Amino acid sequence: MELRPYQSQAIESILKYEIEGVRRQLLVMATGLGKTVVFSSIPKMRPNSLPMLVLAHREELLDQAAAKILAINPELKVSKEQADSYASLGSDVVVASVPTLGREGSERIKRFSPDHFRVIVVDEAHHAAASTYRRILDYFTPDLTLGVTATPQRGDNVR
Repeated sequence: MELRPYQSQAIESILKYEIEGVRRQLLVMATGLGKTVVFSSIPKMRPNSLPMLVLAHREELLDQAAAKILAINPELKVSKEQADSYASLGSDVVVASVPTLGREGSERIKRFSPDHFRVIVVDEAHHAAASTYRRILDYFTPDLTLGVTATPQRGDNVR
């Protein structure tokens, strides 16, 4: 899959700012411009991106992310952590449900060590102020955390 110029530019910007020390970044792109394509391309464009965790709050977003990651990186092992589905600890990419990993009192997150993932992607990152997301983001210590969204401004002004 060939990236559109603005998608390549987005990845180049992510990598540039990471080199400059920005370890938590937000990518804002309008709906339909290919945010999933961008974050699915990170393993090809950024050395040492694996293992990678992709967080989403709805099953359709989990399935969409897993399918796109595999389409762009057919050599990777991608698994899902949601409800009765347990991701393989040897997966290159884990696509995980925020309610499953971040629910208060859930032990699921402890299947992974805090330093397990090199990159964490938060799909629909405007939701990341919620306590379920915070539990996950406070637990892990990745090299890079990338939020992606089309709507960065929250109605309650929480960052």
